[in-house]
Amino acid sequence: MIKLEVLDRYNFDDVLGLCIEGITGLDDLKNMVKSERQKFLPYMQQYQTAASSSQLFAIPALDTTRVKDPSVIGPLTKSELEKLYTQYFAAKGKPARDVYDAILNSAKESCPFCSGIGTPRNVDHFLPKSHFPQFSILPHNLVPACRDCNMGNKGHGFAILEKDQIIHPYLDAEHFFNEQWVHATYTSGDDESDPGVFEYHVAAPENWSDIDRSRVEKYFVDFDLSKRFRTQAAKHLKVVLGQINRNLRKGVPVEEIIEDILEPALEECESVNHWQHGMYEALITHLSN
Repeated sequence: MIKLEVLDRYNFDDVLGLCIEGITGLDDLKNMVKSERQKFLPYMQQYQTAASSSQLFAIPALDTTRVKDPSVIGPLTKSELEKLYTQYFAAKGKPARDVYDAILNSAKESCPFCSGIGTPRNVDHFLPKSHFPQFSILPHNLVPACRDCNMGNKGHGFAILEKDQIIHPYLDAEHFFNEQWVHATYTSGDDESDPGVFEYHVAAPENWSDIDRSRVEKYFVDFDLSKRFRTQAAKHLKVVLGQINRNLRKGVPVEEIIEDILEPALEECESVNHWQHGMYEALITHLSN
């Protein structure tokens, strides 16, 4: 839900070169990657084209029903391409680790999948390398993720239908990031000792396609955003209600409280689908009624 930019200072061929440089003690693997280097590059174009048109689901997963470790790129096998990532891209001390760290740092401590609730600690394969080893070191397929997002439904599989695709932080359509589809309602408590509760839900714009609506609805469930957003809002509610109630006791009109406190906070939210945006919007609606 946070739009990220692909690192433009590292193209796929550069990453391959750094991985090759880091392969030591395995001359056969090093020579194979060198000789097949040009065969890697079309996969970048395939991935970019598919992701930018919401068609990643159409790329078939590797079939391992007959052969457990089939060749994928030339003679390079599934396990060798996975090793290329784990031992020569992500491993500390290897030249390509600089790319890994740059991808991780590009999130600026905010996980793109949960609107920054969590802090990214790892780089996640958007299409899992066990099923799509041809993309194991492709920067476009490597996204910073927090532990909760990486270990939840995101990490368990991949879409085979367009409507089930997770929003891609680098390459998906702008409207997923710029148009509001996360909303909240607020129910007040009985007294000041009971601050009340927020409920978050999905309501995509009416002009969106049925597929895009289905995608954000599934995304919301997959990342457990209703609970996670509600928890974050509850942590901040007491402070915000304290401001509101102090002003009410002073006789400040509700309209001024909305204009001077809540609307400025709403405008400063990181995005229209951030949990804070839903919280302030719900409070404004509640006070206006």
